[in-house]
Amino acid sequence: MRLPESTQDGSRLVFDYDYDNKTISLVGGRRGDRTIDVSNGEDWQYPAEAKAAALTAFRVVYGIPFY
Repeated sequence: MRLPESTQDGSRLVFDYDYDNKTISLVGGRRGDRTIDVSNGEDWQYPAEAKAAALTAFRVVYGIPFY
């Protein structure tokens, strides 16, 4: 599942969600695609608000929490 989201500073982020494996990839960032394992508490160092934006976008679209 792929969702776009905007952060507070206006950055446009695109996330790929793998619900079965509880991973989210930040697609097309300056450092390439980066995947985190949400079930292990991983986060992106940059941008700092990316994880919160990803989890919020998923909840808004699907009506359920990501994990």
